[in-house]
Amino acid sequence: MIRISALQTLTSISRHRAKKKGLCVAFGVSDSLVKIMQKRSLASPAYRRFLVRNKRAAMTAAGPGSISMPEPPATQMHTIASIATPTTGFETTSIETAKSMPLSFAQLDNVTLVTLGRLNVDGAVTEILKRHIMSVDHVSYEEAEKISDKINAFNIEGMIVYTMPYKVGMVVAASAAFASFPLCFHADSVLYFNENFVTMDAPGAGELDTWLEVGSWAWNWMEPPLGQISFVLLCMQYVRGQMVNLGIRPFTAHVKTRRAKRLVEKFPQYNAELLSHFSQSGSFS
Repeated sequence: MIRISALQTLTSISRHRAKKKGLCVAFGVSDSLVKIMQKRSLASPAYRRFLVRNKRAAMTAAGPGSISMPEPPATQMHTIASIATPTTGFETTSIETAKSMPLSFAQLDNVTLVTLGRLNVDGAVTEILKRHIMSVDHVSYEEAEKISDKINAFNIEGMIVYTMPYKVGMVVAASAAFASFPLCFHADSVLYFNENFVTMDAPGAGELDTWLEVGSWAWNWMEPPLGQISFVLLCMQYVRGQMVNLGIRPFTAHVKTRRAKRLVEKFPQYNAELLSHFSQSGSFS
């Protein structure tokens, strides 16, 4: 015996399908598309939860000794592969999928490699160059690696001159940062600096007993240069931020463009655009 609630549930589902089909016909949708829509609705997780919820409600209302609502036909539980979802938990990776995962750029396909190369991934750009060398020179991968190393060595040749401003700036900034501590708080260093560069009257006896007193006295002449330097750096940092927003890198862009042009002229047998991108995406060392 089937309970009335179960019959009402199936009746409402049938009416809903008929209504959906009528709307599809009214809007000129083909019968095949209607069938696909019906299958998708029947295969959806929401519809499955709806069936389970109604089944549990019918069993609870029936009590012990009553006949439960029958399972829906297998055709109603048809699952389309493109929208299939796991019934319990999350679907995990299989061993076959894990074993097929590429472990280096050399194992990637050409489309993935070119995509990563356009994102300036160094390993991908180098691998693209190796494959291009193989196709042009008809050599093995090992031989293409040697030629690629030769091209890279020529690409960074002479860069020590162009990287000198960066290195000098790093050394000066680090030296000034560490020298500021003794010049502010070390009594002997402060007295020596005052005697040779500032010539301010020395404090009285007992006024330089602690490092805080030394710093308070040294701050009389240390504050103007440190404050001015900090303000200049703040303004230059703002200017650099706006240059980054505009995509402007005057010195670096000029050096990399000149280096790329030199590399293309050195190896004319290879694609000029590929060599130029390899040169400009690489570092100075």
